[in-house]
Amino acid sequence: MKFEWTDDLKQQFDEEQQKTVEKLVQSHEDKIRTEYSQKLNDMESKIQELEQYKPEEKSEEQKKIEEKENELWQKQVDLTLKENGLDGFEGLITAKDEEDLNNKVEQLNNVLKKKKVNNSYVPREHGSTDKYSQAKQEGNPKEMIKSLINK
Repeated sequence: MKFEWTDDLKQQFDEEQQKTVEKLVQSHEDKIRTEYSQKLNDMESKIQELEQYKPEEKSEEQKKIEEKENELWQKQVDLTLKENGLDGFEGLITAKDEEDLNNKVEQLNNVLKKKKVNNSYVPREHGSTDKYSQAKQEGNPKEMIKSLINK
C-alpha cells in the first residue's frame, strides 16, 4: 500500500514535514514487509522440513504388487484354516502374520472342542433293564409277576 498525498494534505504540511511523514510511512512499511518476509521464510522452511515425513506416493506397479501380496496372504490364511478343519471360517479370520494366524487357529479349535464336548450326548437316566421293568413297560402283568417270583 502506497501513501499518497492529497491536495488537502499537501497544503497542511510544508515540504520538510512531508518528507518526514514519507520516511515514517516508508519505515513502517519496511518493518511490516520485513516481518512478513521473515514469517514467510519460516513457514517455507517448516514446509521443507515436513516434506521429508510425507509418505512417498506409490506407483501403480507397487499398488498392484501389494494387492497381489494381500491376495496371496488371504489364500494362505484360507488354506491354513482348511488344513485345520476350519474351512467354514474363511473370510472371517484376519491375521497380520503367521504367528498371529496360528494363535487364532488354536484358539478357535479350543473353542470348538469345548462346544463339541458340551453338545455331546449325555444320558439323562439309566433306566433299569430288569425283566420286571420291561414287562411293566410292555404292560404285561403275567411277566411282571413271574419276574417278581423268580427273584
